[in-house]
Amino acid sequence: MTVFGPTKRGVNYPDYVQPKPRAPFTLHQLEDRIRTCTHCPPGTKELGWGYVNQIMFIGQGPALSNTDGLRGTSDFDKFFIPLVLKAKINKPNFYFTNIVKTPVSRVTQAMITHGGTHVKDEILIVKPKIIIALGAYASSWADTVGLRCRRMVHPSATRYGSISEDEWVKQLVVLTSKFINKLYARHREGLPQQEE
Repeated sequence: MTVFGPTKRGVNYPDYVQPKPRAPFTLHQLEDRIRTCTHCPPGTKELGWGYVNQIMFIGQGPALSNTDGLRGTSDFDKFFIPLVLKAKINKPNFYFTNIVKTPVSRVTQAMITHGGTHVKDEILIVKPKIIIALGAYASSWADTVGLRCRRMVHPSATRYGSISEDEWVKQLVVLTSKFINKLYARHREGLPQQEE
């Protein structure tokens, strides 16, 4: 499956003949490149975290409280992970990343455009089965670059009352249930959860 829009040298290809892009390097090499990137906002970068080849969540940017860059430890992560677990998605079954890699108080279009180049590389390396864009910024970026993904309200909306936690979890279950059921079936049959 290819996840980006079908163009090469101005020619549109149907999905079944679209050339697959290759990952330019490993995840560790990409992380090193992001850490030293001079085009990203200054500060400590929060890199993607989780497991490859499963479900990928794309958010806007790290929580302002995450100034040390530790993965999966911010106030948002402590709120987000339990919501995902309620949807019966175990930690080994998802990967989380942000478009903007540095905590900032105001996100600009230039930050999203540049950070999106890192996310594209992450997608090529992680090879997710399902991509879910969380919130307006991630969904807008996905539309701009032609990323085929599912979209959800950002989970922070549950804190402000525009959607309940239970409703958010239900929507996530609907988006991922077919994939999760397949994983559990593989587990029951004694097969590895990640397909080769």
